[in-house]
Amino acid sequence: MAFGKPSLKLPNIPSDAVVIVGQRNSYVLVEGGTRFNNLITRLDPRHISLTKGLDFYSANNDGSFTGELAFKYTKLKAEVTNEELNFFLQNGVKECTNHSESNLWAQSYCFDIPLKGHTYPAVSNQSSLKALSKAYPVTIYTNEQTTAYREGQSSSVENWCCFLSPPLLMWSPCHCKSSGKFLTDIKVYG
Repeated sequence: MAFGKPSLKLPNIPSDAVVIVGQRNSYVLVEGGTRFNNLITRLDPRHISLTKGLDFYSANNDGSFTGELAFKYTKLKAEVTNEELNFFLQNGVKECTNHSESNLWAQSYCFDIPLKGHTYPAVSNQSSLKALSKAYPVTIYTNEQTTAYREGQSSSVENWCCFLSPPLLMWSPCHCKSSGKFLTDIKVYG
């Protein structure tokens, strides 16, 4: 839906944290948020495309997550400004123009931003926030290995669970019987 800074000081959250406001949850970025904010506010969103899905891993299924935001910024070569080029150099952005883009006289730059954060309930002031231009599905997943022994067996039976739901669902709980844990997919607008 939108992104910004927390309006209140949150315990154990750095002062430069960034909040991504989703429809049902908010995601507080404790690492990578400043770089994310810097790039998103300085670049024209019409030229940004994601190069990977927004799939984040929650090791303990406790609301904490890690992942990477990977996107590409593509413009016609003649339209790329010196200010943008200096910004890319200062932020360690890689040039990643493919053959097809080169034939169209376009130039692409790729960004990979490692993120860490925590999930919180939705903010109360959603209606006062300016929504961003496009909805992006976000998946938070976990996996757990369990070992079960059957009566009379000395070797174990291993069960792996990976929680992934179709990425276009707005709210879809997943349940893995062997772990008994729940996880959800949330659509975040960004």
